[in-house]
Parts: sequence; C-alpha cells; structure tokens
Amino acid sequence: MRKLLDWLWHERIEQLPKWQRPLAFLVRILLRSFLRFWRKDGPTRCAGLTYWTLMALVPVLAVVFAVAGAFGIRSELEDSIRSSLLEYPLQARDFVDEALLVVQHVDLKALSAVAILGLLYTAFTLMARIEAAFNATWKAARARALARRYADYVAIMFLVPLLVLASTSATAFLQSPVLRDSAPWLADTLRESFSFLPLALLWMAAALLLKVTPNAEVRWMPALVAGLVIAVMYLAMQKLFFLLQIGVTQANAIYGTLAFLPLFLIYLHASWSIVIIGAELSHSLQYREFVLRPQEERLWTPERRRQVGLFLLRESMRRYESAGVLTISEAASRLGVQALQVRDVAKVLERAGLLHRVRKGQALVPARLPGEIRAGELFVALDSEGEHPEKGRGDQADLALLARVRDALKDFDDPL
Repeated sequence: MRKLLDWLWHERIEQLPKWQRPLAFLVRILLRSFLRFWRKDGPTRCAGLTYWTLMALVPVLAVVFAVAGAFGIRSELEDSIRSSLLEYPLQARDFVDEALLVVQHVDLKALSAVAILGLLYTAFTLMARIEAAFNATWKAARARALARRYADYVAIMFLVPLLVLASTSATAFLQSPVLRDSAPWLADTLRESFSFLPLALLWMAAALLLKVTPNAEVRWMPALVAGLVIAVMYLAMQKLFFLLQIGVTQANAIYGTLAFLPLFLIYLHASWSIVIIGAELSHSLQYREFVLRPQEERLWTPERRRQVGLFLLRESMRRYESAGVLTISEAASRLGVQALQVRDVAKVLERAGLLHRVRKGQALVPARLPGEIRAGELFVALDSEGEHPEKGRGDQADLALLARVRDALKDFDDPL
C-alpha cells in the first residue's frame, strides 16, 4: 500500500518507467478530479442545482420556446422533445407532456411585467447557480459584468438544451423500432453512418458549457477533453436510466402517479454530478503541471511564495526592458503552480507598490524601474502584506520578535 501511495502522490512522473507514465498521468488526473469533487461538497452543490433545475424547469422551457418561436422553430423543438422520449417509460412521457402543456399556456404577451420578471428571474437564477458552481471549481474571484452574464445565459439556455435534445432525439431515432421494422437495411446504414452523432452533439454542448460558463480563462483543449468525458459518461448514464425503467413500474404501488419523480430526481442529480466532475477534470487538465508534481512540491509554503514573488518581479522587469509583459497564465505554467496562487501573490505586490496589473489583471509590469526594487521590500510585502506586527494583538515579547524579523528582512538590500 505504501508503494502504491508513493506511486500516486510522491514520485515524479518523469522518473517513472516510460510504460508507467501514461497510466500514472491518467490515474492522477482522474483521482484528483474525483477527490476535489468530493472534498469541495460536490454532491451538495449538485443537490442544490437539482432543486433549482426543478424550480426553473418551466421558466427555462418558456424562455427557450420563446427564443425558438422567434426563429420559427417552436413546433420542431416540441416534436424533437417528444420524439426523444419514445423509449422512455409512460410515466416519463406523461411528466414531460404535462410540463410542455404548462409551457404552451405560458403566453408572455398576456403576462404582466411582474410575472415576466419573475419568470426570467427564476430562469436566470438557475444559470447563476450553475456559474457559481463552476466558479467554485475554478476559484474565480468575482462574477462577470451583469450585461455579459445575461448575454451568455441567453446563449447557453438556447444552445445547450437544443444540442442535448438533438443528441437524445438522434439516439431515439437510430434505435427506433419503427425505423428498424419498416426499413431494416436503412436502419442499419443510418446507425453505422451516424452512430457518432449523439456523442458529437453532447460533446459540443458540454465543451461549450465548460468554456463559457465560469468566469475564468478556460482553454479549449481542457474544455474539449473534459467535454468528451462528460458526453461519454452522460450517454452511459442514459443507458443505465433505460435499464432502471423496470423500477418505475415496481414503484407504482408506492408512489402512484408520482412514480417517475424519484427516478427523475436521481437522473438530475447524476447529470449534474457528471457535469461538475467534468469541470473539475478540465481544471486538473489545464493545471496539469501543478497537479502532476509530487505532493511535497505542491505545498504552498512561505519559501514557495517568495520564489513566486521573485520570479514575478524579475521576469516582469526583463519583459519590460524588451517592451513585453508577463501574463499570469504563463507565469503559472513556468512555475508549476495554479494561476490563482500567482494572482494572489501579484495582488500583494501590487498593494506594496512593486507591480502593476494590466490587461484586466491578466498581465504584470513592474511599478518601478529595474534596479530600484530591493529584495527586502519583496520579503516584507510577502510575509506581512504591509501590516505592522506591533499593532497586532498578542504577547509583547512575540510582537517585538516579529518586529526584529521584519527589520532584518528590510536589511536585504540586494537589487532585483
């Protein structure tokens, strides 16, 4: 067991035998994603998203159908939803039919301004909760501007459900008994030719969600890889959901007409769990240089913090002399740390008057000319962030010792 733990967390991948490196990379990335999902209350976040999905089901459908109506494809969207449910149990079809019936009677023109605002508030609240869940994964410092958020929300609410429905409809059509019985040769040809279509559409929807939703700089490659994993897991979960249809019939004796509801709740929770795990996976892939380092090297120690600060100052000065800038993402990649950690150190140095953040906080330039910044200023800024230890609470002897340490740090007069 000890050797296995060392192999998982403590050994450098480049020091492993070549045949073990791909396996170690895959295991560390996947294991870290699942552990982060569990340790950061992923199941609780998914339960909250399940609740808000139920609350916003009709409002979101109303907004989606309103947008679809503006493009003249409302009836096609309804047909797509109903055709995608042909393989589902009767209770599922009745549940969706009731929801669509409610949506059909929602006339936005006849509603008052307060009712329309309430409808939009519920729909956008769901999107805000989704964004908050993604921001928690990426540790985003703040939300986006209000206008940008709502523009993204409208795009996501229309495109993502449409792609998911198209994928489900394609799956149902290719597996339809009617198609198989009426034209078996055509059914076989279509299944072979377009078997990838449901996966491709889901892949597009998941990658778009991972890329656009969080208020963070998500690269396309991690979003695409994690989106593919989400699509595969979601389709596998759908297969399992079909197999559980027999449980709905058995549950009729207990729940009656509500027999589909417990299974639907499980379906929603499992779907959101897959999405959030995919978000964790995209985060792990984007910062794989940090994730794949031995556990001891990933500890955020004061010495590591000083090393990051020294690199930011010296490299930003070097770039300044060549009329360039140092970006947060580039610094994180070269140092093998997370961009959030680099950003935190940069904020401390900015408050100390040593750095300026430009390009919306994503790039760094020195606040003074090269040679004017001393090492002591950097160490004091990083260790105390501008606070005076003599003003703190505690034993006077301890405060005096901290003050002497601070003065000793100031004595480092070496220019950076």
